[in-house]
Amino acid sequence: MFFKHQLHLDFPRYSDKLKYDVQRFTFKSYEVITLARSSSELIPENTLEKMVRIFKAIANPFRLQIVNVLLSGEFCVEQLVDILGSLQSNTSQQLGRLRSRGIVKSRRDRYKKYYSLANDSIKRIVESIIAET
Repeated sequence: MFFKHQLHLDFPRYSDKLKYDVQRFTFKSYEVITLARSSSELIPENTLEKMVRIFKAIANPFRLQIVNVLLSGEFCVEQLVDILGSLQSNTSQQLGRLRSRGIVKSRRDRYKKYYSLANDSIKRIVESIIAET
């Protein structure tokens, strides 16, 4: 049995209502946020907020590239700068944003700070997105 999935989002800056039917999924914009696998399996509000924070944090192309590099292990800022070909200040700033949102964790070893992914769920999310593209 297939359920009709619905995504209801509030877009106050858009005046018109949007509706897209894609395969078995229906996406509509209304006044309520609801992500459901079936009508009885709504995602709890606090879980939704955590999910949104994670997706917003990795939605930036440079931060997503950092996460992509960190999939293979732990790196210090200097190594990330070399791999990404970026400025140290920009890399550190983006790592700070990822750390504040719980995406990456850091540890200090004398004068260097090493970064790695905070948990395996982030790794699985990014790996599944990469696998689909």
